[in-house]
Amino acid sequence: VSPDDGARVAFFEHKTTGDDAGRLVVLDRSGKEVGPKNEFLSLEGLAWSPDGRSVFFSAMTAHQALRPFVVEVSGNSTPRQALPSAGAMLVQDVANIAGEWHALVIGEDARATLRAMIPGETSERDFPWLDSQWAGGLSSNYQSLLFTDQNQMAGPDVRLLRDIRSQKSSLLGAGYALGFSPDGRWAG
Repeated sequence: VSPDDGARVAFFEHKTTGDDAGRLVVLDRSGKEVGPKNEFLSLEGLAWSPDGRSVFFSAMTAHQALRPFVVEVSGNSTPRQALPSAGAMLVQDVANIAGEWHALVIGEDARATLRAMIPGETSERDFPWLDSQWAGGLSSNYQSLLFTDQNQMAGPDVRLLRDIRSQKSSLLGAGYALGFSPDGRWAG
């Protein structure tokens, strides 16, 4: 709720359960939408400016890390990056201290690794790639590992196939790795 007069409310609208893609919505007391219409790949953290004229939030565009944005809530203004950011930053709060605005943000450094215990082996093995891997499956003959990497350096969600023995990986294309067909001839 806007801190100045409580006349507006800001929230994120996510169209799919479990997916944080969506848009920032700002409504006035009559229910009229007064904010921007931009869609983002990811949205997290939201805070009003102390004067109630702007909303700060973290958003992901073009498969980059979450970055702090600010948007004026009057009219159809365009969100702009609020702070320079080398990595992911999540907006937590904005305050006016002695006439200066200060933002509280959290730097996020997340890493996901892929490990598997292959039948016939006695310990788990690491299958390194970049730093944001998600398993799609192990082939029925235990020779291939299907996975997705969501690291921004990999590009938009790429599917890869890795040979267990040689450790060589092959790019299958964009999208999420789901698994192998029952006969092992197809990967999706």
